[in-house]
Amino acid sequence: MIKKTINIICFSIIIIIIGYNLLTKNNINIYSLILLTFLLLFIFYNNYHKKIIKNNKITILALHLGIGGIEQYIYTLSQMLKDDYDIEIISTYNLNNKITYSFDKKIKIRYLINDYPHKEEFYTSLKNKNILLTIKNGIKLFKILLLKHYLNIKEIRKINSKYIITTRSFHNRIVSFFKNKNIIAIATEHNYHNNDKKYINNLIKSCINIDYLVLVSEDLQSFYEDKFKNKKTKCLYIPNVIEKIPPYKEKNIINYNLVSIGRLSYEKGFDDLIDIIEMVKEEIPQVHLDIYGDGSEKNNLKKKINDMNLKNNITICGFYPHEELIKKLPNYDIYVMTSYTESFGIVLLEAMSNSVPCIAFDSANGAKILLKDNRGVLVRNRDKNIFSSEIITLLKDKEKINTITKKAYDYSQKYDINRIKNEWLKMLKKISK
Repeated sequence: MIKKTINIICFSIIIIIIGYNLLTKNNINIYSLILLTFLLLFIFYNNYHKKIIKNNKITILALHLGIGGIEQYIYTLSQMLKDDYDIEIISTYNLNNKITYSFDKKIKIRYLINDYPHKEEFYTSLKNKNILLTIKNGIKLFKILLLKHYLNIKEIRKINSKYIITTRSFHNRIVSFFKNKNIIAIATEHNYHNNDKKYINNLIKSCINIDYLVLVSEDLQSFYEDKFKNKKTKCLYIPNVIEKIPPYKEKNIINYNLVSIGRLSYEKGFDDLIDIIEMVKEEIPQVHLDIYGDGSEKNNLKKKINDMNLKNNITICGFYPHEELIKKLPNYDIYVMTSYTESFGIVLLEAMSNSVPCIAFDSANGAKILLKDNRGVLVRNRDKNIFSSEIITLLKDKEKINTITKKAYDYSQKYDINRIKNEWLKMLKKISK
C-alpha cells in the first residue's frame, strides 16, 4: 500500500511538471529535467529492486481451479508439497462455486480476476446474430482477456518464491520473460501432442527461459527430450498421483451401472458414448450411464439423449466436487472413456484404484499406457460397435470384471502419493543446488 502511494505521488509530480511546461509552452529546464530523472529512477527502484528470494516457497500458477485434469494435478501437487514448502497458488480466474477440490488451509490461494471470459455467451450471441448483445459480450470478453495478461505479468514480477511451477503455455511465456532471474522455473505438460506441429512448436517456444519441463508420462519425456536438445530446458518425468488408495473390493453383484467423468466438451467424445449406450441398451435394457461434469456441450448432449429416447439410460449429473466423485466411484460396475485424446488419464487411474474396471478408446494415449497388458479394455480405431460389445461382455461376466479389476488395482499402487511425493522432493532439492 505504501509503495503504491509513493508511486502515485511520484507520477503526479511528473505529470504536473510536464503539464506545466506544456501549458506555458516552455522547454523543460535543467532543474525540472534533474527532478524528472530522479523521480523515474526512484519509481524504477521502488518497483524493480532486487527481491529477497524465499528458498522454502513455491508458487503454482493456475488458470482456474475448477473441473479438469490440470486442476486435479495442481491440487495433488500442492497436497504433496505442503508439509515441506510454503505453497502459494495464483489462479487467474475465480469460478466461484465451481471449486472442485478442498485445499488444505496451509495453502494460500489468490485470484487475479473474480470472473472468467464467458466465451460461450459471446459465441452464442454471435451465432444468434444479436448485434447489441454480441458487442456487449465482446467488450466484456476483451476486458477480461486483457486483464488476464496484465495482471499475470504484474504478479509474476512480484513473485519471490524459489520455484515457480506453471501448468499452461500461457504462463510459460510470461514467466520466461518476467520472472526474477534467481527463481527456478518449472513447467509441467499434461497434454498428448498427437503430432500436432503447431501445438508442439507453441510449447517449445513458450519454454524459452524455463529451467525444467516435467512430463507426466515417459512417452512425453522421450518425445520432448529430443525437441529440447541443445536448449536451456531439461525434460524430467514425474507421473500423476492418486491421493488415497482404498482397499481392494471384489465385485459380487452386477448392477449394470456405468460412469464417465470429464469436461463436457467435444474432445471428450461424449457424443460417441451416447451412441454406444444406445447399442448396449438393445442387449441390456436396464443399463444406465451417469456422466459427471459440465461444459459447453451440455445442452447438445442433453438434446441428443432426449432425441434418442435415452432419458432412462443416461443421466448428465453436472458438477460435483472431487471428493464426492471419489466416494461415488465404487458404486459403478465399469468406467467408460471415449476421449479423443488424454495425455495421462488420471480419472482412469482413480477408477482402477477404486476397484472399477475401465474401457477406453486407444485414441487416448494415456489410456493406452494405463490399460495395456489386460489392466483394462482398449478399443481400437474408435469403433463404437466393438466398444458396446466389450461393455456387454463385461456386464455379463463377473469373473472377467474381477480379473481385470484386480490387475488394474495392483498396478495403481505405483502411483501412490507418498512415492511420487519423494520424487518431487528429491528433484526440488537437487535443482536448488
